Amino acid sequence: MSRQPSSPHPSPPPGLEEAWDRRLERWNPLVVILLALGGALAGAGVLLVGAGSDPRSLQFIHTSGFIVWASVMAVQVAVWAVVAVPLWSEIVDLVRHNAVGRTVWAIPAVVALALVMLAVFSPAAGFDWPLVGHHVKVWLLTALAALGVGLPAVFGIGLVQDLVRRTVPRSDDTESIQMALVSRSRIRRFLGSAGAVIGLAVLASGSLRLAVVPAFVPATSFPAISVLLYGAFFSALLIVVYVPAHLSLRRLCTEIREASFPLEGMPPPTSAELETWLNGRKRIDTLTEANVTIGSQLQAAVFILAPLTSAALTTLLPKVG
Repeated sequence: MSRQPSSPHPSPPPGLEEAWDRRLERWNPLVVILLALGGALAGAGVLLVGAGSDPRSLQFIHTSGFIVWASVMAVQVAVWAVVAVPLWSEIVDLVRHNAVGRTVWAIPAVVALALVMLAVFSPAAGFDWPLVGHHVKVWLLTALAALGVGLPAVFGIGLVQDLVRRTVPRSDDTESIQMALVSRSRIRRFLGSAGAVIGLAVLASGSLRLAVVPAFVPATSFPAISVLLYGAFFSALLIVVYVPAHLSLRRLCTEIREASFPLEGMPPPTSAELETWLNGRKRIDTLTEANVTIGSQLQAAVFILAPLTSAALTTLLPKVG
């Protein structure tokens, strides 16, 4: 079934100067430092609430393993505090200036449902954790990460895909090229944000295992493979959202090339115009990165594999203390 967009372009694509990193550049460095510091203190503070009210919990928070785990958690919250504001700002701009398809709204709902199911049915919910209120504290921080960075990043990928799908390029259409360039930049930023959140979360899971096994939790209850499965779960969610967006963007880039230099208009192989025609197609492919595949797009691959890499490293690192 052919696409029937209401207009060739859902909205005039914003200039590259409005990219997310530009927004961060306009921030006062002091504001960034205060946000990061406040986030780190908040993350550590949540873990320490009531931690000294139980002898076993008090013993745990004085171990070197807890210090490492709490530090990783604090770094996570610091990252979320800095990233959440510009990320949400970009999401709001996308929603405000474009007619968003109804199916796109299902993406954050499905991801949120997956997180709730993981929290409810996770075997870790029944563990006798040494830290007072461990399960509530950890999932509170997980929910904040999801709402602040994870869900908007995943939703952003879906939003960009929706805009790309409804874009129909025309011959000599520079707006379509701008749309492709801005969309690829946005997808990479959103993918990077989601991958960073997942990677840090899995790293925290691995450091938690090193902190509690075997002194407080039996190794059979918290095996190393569970950290890898944790990373695989979130990596799968990220891949499911990213792959369709990548394919939609590749389709747009291909259509831009065909609109300007269609195969039907190819000059005869012996004509002098053939080289100009071939060079034109190549220039557009290079500009829009039309031939970049999922496997060869290194930046995307690094972010998608970051959770599993973090999980593997944390299972191989020697136990602290």
